[in-house]
Amino acid sequence: MYIFQLDYEKPFSDTGTLEAGLKGTLGNWGRSQEFFQGDETSDFVLVRNDTISDQYEFHEDVYAAYLIYKNIWGKMGYQLGLRGEYTETLGVLKSQEERVANSYFNLFPSIYFIYTFRKEEELNLNFSRRISRPGIWHLAPLYYVSDWLNVRRGNPYLQPEFTNSYEIGYMKGWEKWLLNATIYHRNSTDIISRITRLYDNNVTIQTRENINSRNSTGLELVNQFQFTNWFDATLTGNLFYSQVKGENIQEGFNNSSMSWTVSLLSNMSIPEILTVQIQGNYRGPIILPQGEIKPFWGLNVGLKREFFNKKGVVSLNVSDVFNKRIFRIKTEDPRFTQNRVYNRETRIGTLSFSYRFGGFKEKRNERRRDQGGDELGDF
Repeated sequence: MYIFQLDYEKPFSDTGTLEAGLKGTLGNWGRSQEFFQGDETSDFVLVRNDTISDQYEFHEDVYAAYLIYKNIWGKMGYQLGLRGEYTETLGVLKSQEERVANSYFNLFPSIYFIYTFRKEEELNLNFSRRISRPGIWHLAPLYYVSDWLNVRRGNPYLQPEFTNSYEIGYMKGWEKWLLNATIYHRNSTDIISRITRLYDNNVTIQTRENINSRNSTGLELVNQFQFTNWFDATLTGNLFYSQVKGENIQEGFNNSSMSWTVSLLSNMSIPEILTVQIQGNYRGPIILPQGEIKPFWGLNVGLKREFFNKKGVVSLNVSDVFNKRIFRIKTEDPRFTQNRVYNRETRIGTLSFSYRFGGFKEKRNERRRDQGGDELGDF
């Protein structure tokens, strides 16, 4: 991937600023797979299966320009932006020399307003439009075989998703508590969604297809607590209603549901002993045109102890302590019901020791200044 970027910024007054820029992102990706078969008739000599062995190459060039103006007027701050993007893509399946070309131009406006009532109390309103492009994992029309009856395959004709986001937020701070509440609505079109089809030989093929839309409306609360100077916690909750419409794929591919997420990040520092960090999260069900992704939760714990006047650090980290981050998906269709479970290795413990030698950081910074701040000094 090659990225070329030019940014320009000009202040107009004590508070006003104009920003502009150009950016080019040129990317090339490739995926290939080889299948060989050997049996008794060939004396187990492996022979390439040309039917399902293949190679896929994908090229994507994105050219963008943006303009942003921001200023403060009394107690109100605002930012107005507009970004234009032109995209060219080309996917090539080598076995058939099948070429899928696509090009499109889109505008992405953004508007932000912040009104400050007093210190640590403000109201904000914003609107933005964004894009999510399919990656090569979703595009490559290669076969990923889990077993004889379950096959996955990419879709080279996928289109990007577009989302319009509307938000109203309120932030209020007290001595030991900061509350940030946001009401939002997000309308997305051309959603890239899992679609599973059952064929007469009892084989299911899962792929990605663009469905009509997804709408999500919800309330997010972020609470930051500073209980003492050695104990703080951030508790985040999100309650939302989602609706997906996929009748452009098949009649009945509509779904809706309430869901929620909760996450906790807690830091506790016991002076002269150790520092403890606890991170946990719960994610409720996520609806799909065919069924849902089941809820799951997990808890991470980290311990850190400093030695030798804070030059040495011993850290112990355990991810998914209770081994509960198991991905489950239920697919329902008039012809079948399918439950899949992916139990990856998520409970992992790491023990590390590091020691900082005095003066290293200062000397490195001096060397970088002598070299004019060359970025290669970081490596």
